[in-house]
Amino acid sequence: MKHYRTVLMIGIIEICIGGSALLGNLVTTIFFENNKSFGVLCFVIAAGIMSTLLGVGLLKFRKEAYLLLLYFSSVIILSKVLIFLDVIQLNGALETAIPGPIKNITSIIYHGFIIAYLNKPGIKQIFHS
Repeated sequence: MKHYRTVLMIGIIEICIGGSALLGNLVTTIFFENNKSFGVLCFVIAAGIMSTLLGVGLLKFRKEAYLLLLYFSSVIILSKVLIFLDVIQLNGALETAIPGPIKNITSIIYHGFIIAYLNKPGIKQIFHS
């Protein structure tokens, strides 16, 4: 039962992350306050949709959502490490009001938790196709 609650909480967090990105960009676009280029805006919207759909998939215990979240969490951690090592840099339009280092450390911790938790024995079995 504990595993179900934790997975549901991760799903809700993913929906909140994706939903806030979508809503924030929608509102700023409607009021002509969004200064993101078209390409960056498309990327942010796609990422918001993906996060929201992953969250919904987790709430439904879908195996596809489980596998995709593991994959994307790995990619995000790798990208954050490369940012810290100054190997890659983000376009300024992707930055938010939260300072970069705080956001990146929080992201590494959160996605590291997801990878560790979803790889615990018995977790994969609660997801179905």
